[in-house]
Amino acid sequence: MGVADLGDVPNGTVSYSASSFRGVATVASLSVCAAKSPCGSSSLTVQLNLNFAFVNRARWYDYWVQDVAVVNSTLGKVTDVEDNIWNFSSAKATMESSSVKGAGAVYPYTADLSFYAYAVPTSVALTSFTLTLNASISSSGLPSVTFLYDLGAGTVAYDTVTFPFATDLAASYDFVVNGTTPNPYGLAYDAEWIVGGPGDGAGTIDLASDLDLALADWNGHNYASVADAVDYGEDTGETITDANVTEAPASGAGALAAEIVSGTETYGTLWTLATVAKVEVEGPGTCNATLSVGNGSVPYLGGNATLYLDPGTLEFGVACDGFSQSLGAVTLVAGTTTVLSFSSWATLEFVASGLPKGETWEATFGPDSVSGDSATLAAFVPLASYAYRIGSGPAGYLAAPAAGTVVVPASGITVSIDWGEVEVSATPASVDLGERVTFNVTFPSNGSASTVVWSGLPAGCPALNTSSLACEPSASGTASVTARVTDASGDEATSPSLRFAVATDPSVTTPTAGPASIDANQTVTFSTTETGGVAAFGYVWSGLPAGCPTVDSTSVTCRPTAPGLLSVSVEVEDGNLATNQSPALAYTVVPDPSVASFSATPTSGAPGTSFLLDVAVVGGVGPYSYSYLGLPLNCSGENLSTISCRTGSVGTYVVEVEVVDANGMAANRTLTFTVRASGPGPAHLDPYLLAAIVGGVVAAGVAVTAGLLWRRRPGRGA
Repeated sequence: MGVADLGDVPNGTVSYSASSFRGVATVASLSVCAAKSPCGSSSLTVQLNLNFAFVNRARWYDYWVQDVAVVNSTLGKVTDVEDNIWNFSSAKATMESSSVKGAGAVYPYTADLSFYAYAVPTSVALTSFTLTLNASISSSGLPSVTFLYDLGAGTVAYDTVTFPFATDLAASYDFVVNGTTPNPYGLAYDAEWIVGGPGDGAGTIDLASDLDLALADWNGHNYASVADAVDYGEDTGETITDANVTEAPASGAGALAAEIVSGTETYGTLWTLATVAKVEVEGPGTCNATLSVGNGSVPYLGGNATLYLDPGTLEFGVACDGFSQSLGAVTLVAGTTTVLSFSSWATLEFVASGLPKGETWEATFGPDSVSGDSATLAAFVPLASYAYRIGSGPAGYLAAPAAGTVVVPASGITVSIDWGEVEVSATPASVDLGERVTFNVTFPSNGSASTVVWSGLPAGCPALNTSSLACEPSASGTASVTARVTDASGDEATSPSLRFAVATDPSVTTPTAGPASIDANQTVTFSTTETGGVAAFGYVWSGLPAGCPTVDSTSVTCRPTAPGLLSVSVEVEDGNLATNQSPALAYTVVPDPSVASFSATPTSGAPGTSFLLDVAVVGGVGPYSYSYLGLPLNCSGENLSTISCRTGSVGTYVVEVEVVDANGMAANRTLTFTVRASGPGPAHLDPYLLAAIVGGVVAAGVAVTAGLLWRRRPGRGA
């Protein structure tokens, strides 16, 4: 007993299909027994029974599916929820394990009949509960049925069953109600939400019960009560007696339901299309909304809904995206269709620019708000004027405008929002001590900032409430400057830190020279080192030797072309245009050395005369080194500026001296002196020269002479 749609009531719908059915039970009291005396079992079942049908490879399949709540009326609890599936595809059909897949299993019922079952134990106080059956196609393309329950703590999908063999579907996969043709098993294609005995039990007696049962199907937009209903189901085997079923009295929400109380059984029609009022809802737009009906509500999708309600006068309204619109009291007449139109709505859209990717933000308007991380936030609202407020954006950003008023016309409206980061800058980018800097904070143009709070400023810079702050830092170092801005709308954001350097004035050391002394035309490098200041640096040298141009560098390498006493210095300029001059380096470029005189005393003489050779040097840097070329054999070539020679060799001698100073520069000069014969006649043979000849230079001649002498001796003796 309960509420069922057989599809064949007078003036009713002959046949239809739906992808979902929902049964709602509201229990005031419940007391049943398997027999009056003794009572026996006090259990009963509340069953949502449907025919799930589809065509696979040109063959029609029908499965009877049951979503069942098992109730212990003595305990006043739902003790478990279970499902059953029976194969009604033919009179001799049974359930095969290979044809069904779910959390449960296939069990034998009789020798030639099996069924699928699965159960979930519960222990929930009996007040109200909902069972739902959904038909769909699985991710692998198979027809499937999902079993759901809600015992007061939310909807639970406890089993989903697929039919693995059905890989070639050719027709819909829905729950079917058909009042003209029985299913292949010979039973009705009905939709049942009924009370019966416990599993496989008949004859349960209703002792003292009071509950309402409401059955609805999904029409693509909303759950609506079945349009035609009777007070009994035809397919279940579990029965109950002494249960009187009538249409429940009109509720404050106009909902259709069957009321079950203990009493005399009757079998008949509860309501039909002729006795109920049909309501068609249009709008707002394609909104997923909620229709308020009296003291109840009905969610619906896509801006349309269809309802079957008790005739009477009810207050209607709609809510969408946080907004509501009332139509006031509407009188519903049995057998007629009432159209409710909520068309005076349009889209209010907020479009952001400058928003970092992935950052969330929010727009509040009227009683509603929208938020998200996309550039566009939209809502569907009644045509009206709205005060809006933009907020909850990314850290460090402000919106412009952050608030305002917008009038939504029938065509809808878009409000552009510019998100901008609060940023601090400094002009110039760095300074030396004593120089002036201006810190500026910029943010989106949303009126003037009400407050600016500076933090991390350099010493000597006061934190004034201004967006442009000029000061002269009083100490060197690196500061991390931030500004917290509160705009005219009261929104607050803090800038990222700006690293700002305050440098000491630049300075350079006294130049150094390497080598410490040079002659003209030798290479020298002048170097210095800067400290303080801010890069990039520039250098200007002064006092450099002739032939040494200034270069923009800490060192100058050049070859002076003239001697002189110099005062070399360098001026440094840093990136902030501050300058400083180094102390001067006194440096001398020495004249190249030269031999002022190279003389022999005497300038001539007879063999055996002692000659004194003397060198005088000017320029260059001592000590000097001396080397001689062309000296007679008995003259020493010592590294001296004055040497003595004593020779007996007659002749004219050309002697060259090379002088090298301490810087490696050389000078050369020659002189001539003569050793003349001492008197007339053969020249006197200098014994030193003879010794030299015998000792080596003409040794071969000596050997020849010795030989001649040896060869002549026998001649003398002949």
